[in-house]
Amino acid sequence: MRRWLGYLLVGLLAYAAFLLAQAPASLAIQRLEDRLPARLTGISGTVWSGHASRVSTGEVLLGELGWQLQPMALASGRLSAAVQLEGPLLGRARISMQPDASLAVTGASLRIAADLVNELLRLPAAIGGELLVDIERLELPPGPPFEGTLPEVRGQITWPEARVPALLDAPLGEFVLDLRRAGDHIEGRLKSADGQLDASGRIDVDARGNFDLSLQVEARTGAPQQVRVLLRSLTGQGRGGPVSLRDSGNLHQWL
Repeated sequence: MRRWLGYLLVGLLAYAAFLLAQAPASLAIQRLEDRLPARLTGISGTVWSGHASRVSTGEVLLGELGWQLQPMALASGRLSAAVQLEGPLLGRARISMQPDASLAVTGASLRIAADLVNELLRLPAAIGGELLVDIERLELPPGPPFEGTLPEVRGQITWPEARVPALLDAPLGEFVLDLRRAGDHIEGRLKSADGQLDASGRIDVDARGNFDLSLQVEARTGAPQQVRVLLRSLTGQGRGGPVSLRDSGNLHQWL
């Protein structure tokens, strides 16, 4: 008897999940709007399989989004979907929302146009090229990040054919930033993979967004003279050799 009731309960739950998944996507987005990190408009399809023709944050267009719900996650109380992005933000990822509204991003592979980065962040100088972002796992607690909460992150950001047009109208090479949560802070380690500069560095960020950055940069053998002039101008040093740069502040000054 108990086994029969158990099968019945599972069947009813599965049927309820099926009905929920067939609901219009626009209704679900309205309910979740306050919890989403971006604004979705032009919604079509169902909760199970839907599409947003415009994804934006503020006035900045990120692109369009398609998603496919992962039904097995519902059994553990999570809402999980495989998502595909097209536009200035291009790529794919798996996103899960927990009952407490925390978000987890796994298996993300993104290509971000430099123009989009310049629109989103108030950087000291505009960058050129594109960023390649590979996220093994990113966990975002409820509420804005770096306001007392520290995301869990494991991933890598690559800047191939790096350019900073305002400083130098030439490619600087390729740079890779490895990111990891390390106790009470996020640690990023920078290295150069190729190009005109030999660079290494580290950035540490705490739960309030305060960061400490240290870099050591040197022009590689055969680098154009304009690269060496740029490094000397950044430090005011008249000699060659490695250049050490340090900075500190808060991430919110860039957001």
